[in-house]
Amino acid sequence: MTENYQNPRNSDVVGRLRDLWPYPSDPRAPIVEVMDRDRSGLDVLTRTQCLHLLTTARIGRLAFHSGAVPVILPVAFAVDENAIVVRVAGGSRLDAGTRDAVVAFEADGGDPSRRGWSVSVTGTTSDVSDPRELARNRALLPEWTDGGGRDRVVRISLDLMSGRRGAGTFGPAARSQRSG
Repeated sequence: MTENYQNPRNSDVVGRLRDLWPYPSDPRAPIVEVMDRDRSGLDVLTRTQCLHLLTTARIGRLAFHSGAVPVILPVAFAVDENAIVVRVAGGSRLDAGTRDAVVAFEADGGDPSRRGWSVSVTGTTSDVSDPRELARNRALLPEWTDGGGRDRVVRISLDLMSGRRGAGTFGPAARSQRSG
């Protein structure tokens, strides 16, 4: 179901109504949300859509400061109670860069309709210290490639969150559409 509408906030932006991710308490109930489009033609995602997409990814990129230099590293992550959680090895650059810091986080992927998406978060870090929360987060978080040594669990608040989803396809289907 697609209908055009005039966005009341910006008459130049045309969006669509569409059924999205049926994830309310009744899984059969469709969620219909109005989507804005940015200047590049990408769908602007709601906070709810961003959170849902983050739960489908397992690897993201965490940006932080190490000295005076910005650093971006891949991290295994999970979403827990409206926050992002990651495991950190003590004594690492990531350990130092995530102690009561403001960080940026990004994850991306594709949805079943073969459209790419990206979600960006800016938030503050804090250590998870409650024993029950630590156990839950450690169960959610996979070990990284080295198999261990990442004992510290860091929570990243979701202070600022934005997301975009491409209106077209990506991967081999997109290449064949462009070439054919």
